[in-house]
Amino acid sequence: MRGNFGWALASVVSLGISGLASAADLPVYKKAPAPVVEIYNWTGFYIGAEGGGDFGRTQVIHGPNDPRVGFPNIPETNPFNTTAGLAGVTAGYNYQINQVVLGIEGDFSGVWGKTSSFDVAPFNSAFSQQVEQRWLATVRGRVGFLVVPNLLIYGTAGYAASEVRQTVFGPIGSTVVPIAENQTMTGWTAGAGAEWKFFGNWSAKAEYLFVDLGQKSFFNPAPNLIFVNDQQVKLRNDIVRVGINYQFGGPIMAKY
Repeated sequence: MRGNFGWALASVVSLGISGLASAADLPVYKKAPAPVVEIYNWTGFYIGAEGGGDFGRTQVIHGPNDPRVGFPNIPETNPFNTTAGLAGVTAGYNYQINQVVLGIEGDFSGVWGKTSSFDVAPFNSAFSQQVEQRWLATVRGRVGFLVVPNLLIYGTAGYAASEVRQTVFGPIGSTVVPIAENQTMTGWTAGAGAEWKFFGNWSAKAEYLFVDLGQKSFFNPAPNLIFVNDQQVKLRNDIVRVGINYQFGGPIMAKY
């Protein structure tokens, strides 16, 4: 009887040791790491470059200060289109509040392109008016919303200024023209765009701006004793452009 009991006890101990050894050989399963969530911080200063197309509409209006014609404030030309390319630099600052991004942005662009139109009755149709923008600058506020952490949709509005050159051409042999004058025209701008952070602190944007530069008087006072005139240039622009920005500070952070 004692022999049987001893044999049974030995068997139980042996099975227990074998079980422990088998358990030691089982693979150890570790908890899977949490997925990495990228948090894009839009707060900070940035600089960039931009370029695109400037598609405008202009008209020359006869002003009230030319004594030769008794009908002031009538069109000297029909409205005509202006088309130009532009490229320049931009700088700004963003401040992020949850999914809302507030900011201010300024830009300065060179503009290349000019267009002209002949005078209409009662003016001499042998004469023409050429309008050319030399540069364009804006200072605007921006209000945006993050659709996803790295994609910002925004609206923008503010101040605009442009150097505009008007040139009057006449028939061959004219002693009065061509003659030109540069003026700085100012007004307002508004538009919308989207900006996408695609690599670290680098982002790409596309935007549309409407620019209203109002109406400005040229050749008043007259540039010489022969050329007596007062011409009002009206100018509006539709601008479509793309750009690339680099933000200082506010790097991408990884949340686990």
